[in-house]
This record gives sequence, C-alpha cells and structure tokens, in this order.
Amino acid sequence: MYVRLHSAAPPADLYTMRSTMSFRLVSILLSCIATALAQTQSASLRGVVQDSSGALVPNAQLTLINIDQNRPWSAASNESGAYTFFQIPPGNYRLHVEAKGFKRFTREGLILQVAQVAEIIIPMELGSVNEVLLVTAETPLLDTASSNLGEVVNSLTSENLPLNGRNVLQLVALTPGINANSSFRNAGQGGGSITAVGFSANGGRNVSTAVMLDGSPQEVMGYNQPAYVPSPDAMQEFKVQTNSMSAEYGRTGGAVVNMVHRSGTSAFHGVLYEFLRNNAFDANNFFSNLNGRPKAPFRYNQFGATAGGPLTPSRKTTFFFINYEGIRQINPGSATFSVPTAPMRQGDFSAVNGVIYDPATINAAGERLPFTGNRIPAARFDPVGQKIMSFYPATNRAGLINNYFSQAGSNTARNNISTKIDRRISDRQNLFGRFSWESGTSNNANHYNNAATGSPGFNGVRNKSGTLDDSYMLGGWIFHGNYGYSYHANPRGPLENTITSTALGFPPAVQAAAQFPIFPTVSVTGYSQLGPESSYIIGNKFETHTWTGDASRLVGTHTIKTGGTYRLNRASNFRPNNPNGSYSFNDGFTRRFF
Repeated sequence: MYVRLHSAAPPADLYTMRSTMSFRLVSILLSCIATALAQTQSASLRGVVQDSSGALVPNAQLTLINIDQNRPWSAASNESGAYTFFQIPPGNYRLHVEAKGFKRFTREGLILQVAQVAEIIIPMELGSVNEVLLVTAETPLLDTASSNLGEVVNSLTSENLPLNGRNVLQLVALTPGINANSSFRNAGQGGGSITAVGFSANGGRNVSTAVMLDGSPQEVMGYNQPAYVPSPDAMQEFKVQTNSMSAEYGRTGGAVVNMVHRSGTSAFHGVLYEFLRNNAFDANNFFSNLNGRPKAPFRYNQFGATAGGPLTPSRKTTFFFINYEGIRQINPGSATFSVPTAPMRQGDFSAVNGVIYDPATINAAGERLPFTGNRIPAARFDPVGQKIMSFYPATNRAGLINNYFSQAGSNTARNNISTKIDRRISDRQNLFGRFSWESGTSNNANHYNNAATGSPGFNGVRNKSGTLDDSYMLGGWIFHGNYGYSYHANPRGPLENTITSTALGFPPAVQAAAQFPIFPTVSVTGYSQLGPESSYIIGNKFETHTWTGDASRLVGTHTIKTGGTYRLNRASNFRPNNPNGSYSFNDGFTRRFF
C-alpha cells in the first residue's frame, strides 16, 4: 500500500520533497509534499492557470482532446489556479482553456508519453473568449514534476530498427545504465523468455526487472520472466524506468519496463507485413561442405497484420485494435555423432586399439581373460542390449568415432494474437480491456530418425495475458482500478513414436515403474547417447493475478494519491527425472582387472 502527495504551485513558489509513508502517519502525511504523481502506464498533465501578471486564474475550464480518437477529458482550475488531468492514455493531444474575461487558450501538438507527469503553466491574456491564443511549435514536454530516470521508445523506433525475431525488449539496451549480456542480445522472443530480461540496470541484478503491459505486471514465478510481450506492431510505446521510481513500482530489483499496447483510433487503419529469410540467400554450412552435402533447407517467415478503428457510428466512444503475428521456421541441421560400426554390431571389435576382456572369466586375483581376436561370440549377446543397439543409425562416415553426420533440422510454428478495446462510458468513466494469446511449438531435430534420438520431441510456449482497467471521477476524486492476468507454460515432451520398456525386452516390472513411455536414457562411454537427457520432459505452469486500486485528488496546490496492490502468484512445477530409467555403460566389466 502506498500514499503520495505532490505540489502543483506556481514556479515562484515551487518546492518539492519526496515522501512515502503509511496510513498511520496521517499528521506527517498532510504536512509533506512529494515530487512525483506516478501513474503506472498512463500519463498525467498538471500545472496552474495564470494571467500575464502571474496572478492565478481560478475556475478556468480546461479540455484535453485526444486527436487520434477525438476523446475529450475535462478539468477546472481550483481556487489556487491549479489543475490536474489524471489517468490519461499516452498519445497526441490538444489543450483548450477558457476563462471569463480572457482569450481562449489553445495549445496544439501535445504528446503525452507512458508514465509521464507533464507540467504546463498556462498564460492567459485579457480579451474576449471569442478570441483565440494559439500556441504551436512548442518544444516537447519535459517531465519536470518527477525525478524518474528513463527512456521512452516509441512505435516508430520499434517497428523500423532491425531486431532479432522482432523482440522489442532488445531495445531496452538503448537506455543509459543498462548492461546487457550476449544471451539477452540473442533473445529472439520476449514472451516467456528468461534471457529476454537478462540485463542489469544501474548495477542491479539481472532477471529482476519488472515488465508491465497496460499497467499489469507480466512477470511470473520461476525466473521472473515476462509472460507476454507484444509484437512491435501492437506496441504503442514503452518506457524503461531505471531510478527514483515511486511507490507503485516497489516490486523490482532493477528497472521497470512500462509498455503500452496500441489502441484503435477514430479512423480505420490496417497493416500487412512479412519478414523472411531463406537458404537461397545463404552460403553452405562449413560442416555440410566438409561432408560433401548440399545446403540444408532454411526458411524463416514472420508475418502478420493489424487492424484498428471505431466500433460506434459517432467514432468517439468505442475503439478496437487487433494484431496477429505468425512465425514459420525450418532450421538447417548439422551434427556429428559416434555410433557403433556394422562389425561392432556383430561383436567384432578387432578394429579397436585395445583388448576386450571377458567379464565371465575373472579369477581369484581379479584378472579376466581376453576375448579371442576381440570378438564377442553371438551366444553371449544380451537380447535387450541387441534391441537397444539397433536404434543407433548406421554409419555414413569412415572411422570408429565421429562416423555419423546428420542434416536433420528443427521446425517452429508460433502464433500471437492480441486485441484491445477502449470504451468511454461517460464523461466521468473510461474503461479498456485487452487480451493476448501466444502459442508456439518447436519440433526438435530427429537425427536418428527414431524414438531414441537425443533431445527428442518438442519444446513449447503457451502464453496468455489480460488487463481490465477502469477509471471513474466522483466528487473531485479520480478512482482507478486495474486487474491483470499473466500465464506462461513451457511444455516439453517426447516424440509421438514412443516406445515401451517391454518392447525393448525389459521385464514388466520395469515398465510398471516408468512414468512415461519414452526411450530410456542410455549412455555408453565413447559413443553418443541414446534417448533424452535425464530431465527432458517439462510440464511447468505459472500464472500471476494482480489487483491494483488507487485514488487521486487535487487539494489546493497539492495532489494526494493513495492506493494498493495485491498480487497472487501461482506455480505448478513438473519435471520428472529419468521417467523411464537411465542406464550407463563403461569399460569396468571388460577391462583386464576388476
């Protein structure tokens, strides 16, 4: 829970002091003045209305109009001449001010940014209200009312700069004080990615950044990774806040990445796009050349569309925006393995530089006798071992090691849909809702072309995110509520052509102990592994519910804000270890001495 105060006095009387305190210190609270009016994802506009002599002008009527949506917000200067607009969505605005006995003041080209607290001192001139004092070509608004440090990245930047996988979080590195590692720079996707937040802000620990979308936290338990990050075409702008953050941002160990989803406007707009890569534009891989193979196929298609506009005939109250983005990728493969040769499968190890000893011939001194000619008789073959060894592919290169080369590749399909609806219910109430869904599956390379290939099956990502935000004005107070939901799962599973232990010749008791019908992990010294890594299968699920409420009011030249946040984190971890057993083999039983 937090309580904030700030001052909006004229420049000559302006003094600031930051304060964060509990409800029980009410007497101290009322005597303090704070520097910032933090608004999470929204912006605020504040200041005073005065005449040419600097005298304050009370009861001036102010109208702030969103140019893109033609939506107005109204306020009035109080007895101290101060005014404040709360919970204003970032965007392009026009400001009108009217007061009895003064010319009408109009300022064009106002750009309010995410989490900005802008301040404008309005100079009124004597005259008729029918006369207009028009202010244009102003310098950009400075955030003089806040001590926050940060950098705003707009949609023009995120759409046009080259990004690996079009992950907008890579642009965080443009902010002073951010130290990024190579994993962060190579993170092609933001949603559900741990490496996407693998950067340090002003010396803080990495993977401790708060990522917010439309005022709702996106981090989930696990490694504090964001559940969902919009595509550049669905992103209006975001701000990286790195220092002196207010109480709303208390749950971060580094920076806050404050993102705003794009909204529809009073006119219909749409975009189609595609980004592609193809092996036709690439040179051949070094190892493919070495093995006399042609270029393996490579395809990368990232495509999508956006649409937005009004949902009502008036084009003033309800707006929609929707974005779809898809990825279809075929990756080339290049991997070398060591597998048993054809003679070895028949028990002939005569090509091996060494002696193989018979484990059944150990004497009292612990010494074994060698197999004649390094050949193991067929009568000594174990049927389970024979069955397991049959899953090794045949050699396609000469030699006893590094004798199998594969160009098998992986393929990925990913879909991302995000939509937002803005609704102006009345002059007092504004509501918006957003829902985002993302699902992707990568099928790993099947180098052995059977169930025993290493790291078989698929890697998946399942992300969901939603926000419901409402603001209501009553009796001089602005009441604001925000509910956020974020969900991330990273399923990883086996190939469809799985195999049971009994099919390999193991007794039923082994099959009864198996958690999944997958190929067991078989490690043989000197040869490539059969089966998956010990903890390959993953069924982790994470979700975060966040409820935030706050109330703000202008009192004299001060603004009071109080509020609180309740967050519910849930995690379901499932990662079995060796779900169908693990078997390791070395030369311990075939060497001379036990």
